[in-house]
Amino acid sequence: MLRRAVEPGVDHIDTAQCYGPDVANQLIREALHPYPDDLVLVSKVGAVNLRLTDDRELSADQRVPLEDQLAEMVALREEGKIAGVGISTATRAQVEQAIKQAGIGCVQNAFSLLDRTDTEVLDLCPSAGVAYVPYFPLGSAFPGMPKVTENAAVRAVAQRVGASPAQVGRAWPGSWPTETTCC
Repeated sequence: MLRRAVEPGVDHIDTAQCYGPDVANQLIREALHPYPDDLVLVSKVGAVNLRLTDDRELSADQRVPLEDQLAEMVALREEGKIAGVGISTATRAQVEQAIKQAGIGCVQNAFSLLDRTDTEVLDLCPSAGVAYVPYFPLGSAFPGMPKVTENAAVRAVAQRVGASPAQVGRAWPGSWPTETTCC
């Protein structure tokens, strides 16, 4: 599947240790190495996307200012340990700070047909040359988060056009990356 994905031009693969403990990254390497020059591998474990958390969830001794976190990411990039810096679950203010301080390459935030609260970040990214990589484009399995496939309006459209609710959710223009919103 990975080889078939890159054949027509997929150039961005998102991975993380939690996507398949001890196997996801290994499978990507086995299938695709040596990597095509234009392939971007993004990992939350490999210190590429800095996943921001709500500081209120952390004890005081674990709170690190974003400025310091970004400085460390830049240092890793300068040492050649990572190729680029990205951030995840970031507000517009945090994205603006990261663009100025770290020259980030991508933002990965939740965005879907039913959850467009991140529109202002999405709108900012193209003009800054930053890829926008939405997660949960069909909603989430986490409790309390809207699921595109369970939405009555989406289900009605799907039935009317002869598609599945997931196909309707993915076909919605805001859920498809373009050259200016995704790498």
